[in-house]
Amino acid sequence: MRWLALFAVSWALAACDLDVCREHPPAFELEITVDDDVDGTVTDIEVSIEWADQRVKRTYAIGDGLDDGMTSIGVELDPPIAESTELYVLIVGYDDLGDVIARDDERFDLSPDGCNLFPISLDDIE
Repeated sequence: MRWLALFAVSWALAACDLDVCREHPPAFELEITVDDDVDGTVTDIEVSIEWADQRVKRTYAIGDGLDDGMTSIGVELDPPIAESTELYVLIVGYDDLGDVIARDDERFDLSPDGCNLFPISLDDIE
């Protein structure tokens, strides 16, 4: 059975030695920053990801986790991908009333190792 484990932790992929991260199972980290206009007001984030024939959506109650303007989410793919593929990420930010106040979507090249670090920014939707 195919499944995806999403967990809100800060991985040290950026500081990872290239040879070491290449030996890790397929995974990526989203480095999420937030626009100054919505900094401190985003209380939940919804992350949708698509790659190959897989689609997954998760919502995280982050409370004041974006008060400093950034957070990260680590994603481990299981079963692992065998070759590089395109990854589509949609991230939506909600306020404490459940209203959408920020969003962004990006496409990234995902390699079949643990060396994937992708920046994404939640921008005010106005």
